Amino acid sequence: MLKKVFMWLFLGFLITFAASYMAIDNLDIIYEVFAKIPYLIVVIFCLPIVIAVLLSGIIKKIPPVITIILYIIYCVITGVSLGFVLLSFTASSIISCLLATGIIFLICAFISWNSDYDFSNWGKILLFSLIGAIVVSLLNYFIFNSELLYIGINAIVTAIFIGYMLYDVNRIKQEQSNDEDKNLPIQLAFQLYLDLINLFIRLLELFGRRK
Repeated sequence: MLKKVFMWLFLGFLITFAASYMAIDNLDIIYEVFAKIPYLIVVIFCLPIVIAVLLSGIIKKIPPVITIILYIIYCVITGVSLGFVLLSFTASSIISCLLATGIIFLICAFISWNSDYDFSNWGKILLFSLIGAIVVSLLNYFIFNSELLYIGINAIVTAIFIGYMLYDVNRIKQEQSNDEDKNLPIQLAFQLYLDLINLFIRLLELFGRRK
């Protein structure tokens, strides 16, 4: 189970960074496509949300092939979106935040895998904390426009996704003997993928140096 999860996780990041590179290298084409098909932006915004719900395991009995296709589509869309984010930051900041994300993940994975503590009861707390952070973030964007609050929200969301890493690695440990569900390795890899991507973006927002 563990090897399969990390195989899909590695593949997801490979696709993501390849898509980011291609997006950065073909900005003119992307802008031209968006200009000709404006509603494509709405599709790109909404489709990852739909895929995230499908890959969360809420809907059972999705054929494994469909799960793989959805995972790849999500990674491609995230890669394109990430490409636009990375354009705003210096290369040294991006590398530093990537390394920091990797180190934090390794520490969290080590703690969760070797600890006797059951992190599975963190699920609801983390979910409601994330929802609260999103609501406050929207309020700040449309009403308050506070830079200090923006930094505070990013710091809280960073902590939330570190908590999710502990939670998701703990879930992998609990599910490692489950070989019946063919979708499970991809679903677990997807959860870790979300943790790592979001943590990386938050670290960039907090500590990245803009061009």
